[in-house]
Amino acid sequence: MFRRKKKVTPARAATQVGASNAANVERVIVLHRGAAPHPDQLRQLVEYVLGVPTYNLHVTASRVDEPTVDVAYALIARFQSEGTIGADALDRASFQSLKTSLGPIVVVVVRGSGPPERHAYAPSPSPALPDEPIRHDGYVCPLCGFSQVLTQRQTARAQWQLDEERSVAHDFAVTLMFCAACETLINDDVNGDRAVVYQRLTTQAGAPAPRTSEMVHEVMHHVTRVRALSEPERQHDYDDVRQTWHCLDLRYIPEGELEDAVTRIIDGYFAEGANEFQVQTLENHVVQLSFSTSMGFRPVRLSRTSDGGFTAYGQVALYRFLGQGRPEASAPQAGVGGGVSTEDVLDAAVRELVTLGLAEGFLSPDGPGARTAEIGRQLDSAGGIDLMKAAHAVVASRVRHVPGMARELDVAWDGIGGWLG
Repeated sequence: MFRRKKKVTPARAATQVGASNAANVERVIVLHRGAAPHPDQLRQLVEYVLGVPTYNLHVTASRVDEPTVDVAYALIARFQSEGTIGADALDRASFQSLKTSLGPIVVVVVRGSGPPERHAYAPSPSPALPDEPIRHDGYVCPLCGFSQVLTQRQTARAQWQLDEERSVAHDFAVTLMFCAACETLINDDVNGDRAVVYQRLTTQAGAPAPRTSEMVHEVMHHVTRVRALSEPERQHDYDDVRQTWHCLDLRYIPEGELEDAVTRIIDGYFAEGANEFQVQTLENHVVQLSFSTSMGFRPVRLSRTSDGGFTAYGQVALYRFLGQGRPEASAPQAGVGGGVSTEDVLDAAVRELVTLGLAEGFLSPDGPGARTAEIGRQLDSAGGIDLMKAAHAVVASRVRHVPGMARELDVAWDGIGGWLG
């Protein structure tokens, strides 16, 4: 995301819409035929084309008899003549045709600063922002464990829907935080700017206060009726949505803290533009909270663990609302001798293994790295094969952007305790 921008030749300009252009996207239109795509499907299509999350993008779906680039071109020309989009929109538009399970799709991306469609008032001018990210030490990426991050100010849009045809909007500057190694977005609003802007918009629109207590009660009713899931079951559901939702981890919540956590989740999303809420229990005994905003669909899932606690996972904003917390693999475990808990052993082992792996790998020319093998023996002594598996799972998740590294660790531990590499 922060690599030097590549020059786009005219031959490629019609289809290339990269992450570096996402902040300048004025509008995205998805042409389809038949039933309208679900909001989650719509988001996935746009993210596939842009290569970045769809946060703060104005995305609309339009049904046509035959989604083709020619039809899309004609539609933009019509919008342009009607004045619902900038006068030079065709010059700033790119078109991409896709074959999907929903049938043919055309995604139109209009870049630039033309007027937004049917806003109650024009958004404020975008603030001037620095081009280069700022590097910081002392933060740890929850995915790869790298201890350096980048922050960058970008333009975002807050939008509140007044009715089916009218909305109010405001452009503002937001600080994003990315991992300097794997480039994962780990915080989508470092300074809490989004909630401040939405407070202004909802006050102007006369929006009612959310009925948080009623929504929390509804969620708690659902979670009391689901059974505990095994670790593989929870991991399978998490893996199904991890990439499309850009999840950071399975966040562990003790049972006694669940109601407070749910309250923070609901308050957080409604403070940042949610206007509808739904909760449902899925067939696999996972509870899903769905928040609708003018900017898209915001899902959260909760699953019960064997110790009565819960794991939560969703889009990146969820982890801000929950605070630092701890990943599921770092949840409290039974203590071991000497007053050192397996939680402490696991946390220390994972941190060191990730650092070792990224710095020098887990294997040496002569076989397993000496320190990697020693950590494996410490884990086996503290908690046996189960603790080794827990450490391997967390490390594999955090270094998954490096091909083959998880397999290296698997081989390095071969023969330690009951480990078979």
